[in-house]
Amino acid sequence: MKLQKLTIKNLASIEDAVIDFENGPLSEESLFLICGETGAGKTTILDAICLALYNDTPRMDHAENEKYKDLNQTFSAKKEDIAINDSRQLMRRNTSEAWTELEFTGSNETPYTARWYVARAHRKISGTVQDVRWTLENRKTGIQLNKKNEIKAEIQAAVGLTFEQFCRTTMLAQGDFTKFLQSKEGEKSDILEKLTGTSIYSEIGAEIYASTKQRRTEYENQNRKLESIHILAEEEVAAINEAIATQNAGVKEANEQKTIALARRDWLKKYAELLLAREQQK
Repeated sequence: MKLQKLTIKNLASIEDAVIDFENGPLSEESLFLICGETGAGKTTILDAICLALYNDTPRMDHAENEKYKDLNQTFSAKKEDIAINDSRQLMRRNTSEAWTELEFTGSNETPYTARWYVARAHRKISGTVQDVRWTLENRKTGIQLNKKNEIKAEIQAAVGLTFEQFCRTTMLAQGDFTKFLQSKEGEKSDILEKLTGTSIYSEIGAEIYASTKQRRTEYENQNRKLESIHILAEEEVAAINEAIATQNAGVKEANEQKTIALARRDWLKKYAELLLAREQQK
C-alpha cells in the first residue's frame, strides 16, 4: 500500500492539516520521522490514517468502556452518553464536525479515497453527536462503498492486513510492539509475508508439497502393483513352455483333422450334386 494524501479536520489536537506524501520533501524520501512536542498531533496523524482505513484506532483500545456525558445541550433536550473508547471522542471540543480523508493506492494497484466523517446535528456545536459516516471510493471505477461490511472487505483486500495486523505492524501504539513479538509463530509469519511480499514463496512451497505428495502416492501405487507381480522360476517357465508345446501339437493335430473333415464334406457335397444331376437327366 502507498499513501498519497492525508487531510485532517478538527481531529484531536489537529484543527486543519493536509499531508501530501507524493509532492514536496516527503515525495523524495522513503523513510521519514514524525516528531514534535507532546500534544502536537503526532499520534493524531496515525489515528487519522487508521480511522480512514478501518473506522477504528488503537488509541481507543486503551480506554475503559465507560460513558462520557456530553455537556452540550442537544435538540432533544437530553444529554448524550458516549463511550470513552468511541472514536467519535476524537472530534475536537467546541466544533460541529470532523473528518479525515486518505488517498492511497492499494497493494492491488487500485487508487482509493477513504473518508471518515462525524458531525453534530444541524452542524451546531450544541447538537447531538451523529453516527460516523465512513465511505470508500474506488477512484479508477468511481464506485463508492457506504456499507461497513463492504468497506472492511475491500480495505482488507486493498491493504492486505486486518485492523489487528495493521496495528501490530504498521501502526504500533506506544508500548504495543510486544503484541507483535508475543504473537503466535503462524500469525507473525502471515504478517511478515504480507509486509515483505514473500507470500508467493509460501504459495509455491505449498504447490511443491502438494505435487510431491501426489507423486509419492502414485509411486507407492506403482510399487504395490509391482509387488503383486509374481516372477516365475526357471522350472516354472520350462513347465509352461512344455505345456504350450503340447497345446500347440494338439492344435496342429486338430487343424489336420479339420482339413480332412472339410475335404470329406466337400466330397459329399459334390457327390450329392452329381446324384441330383443324374436324377434330373433321367
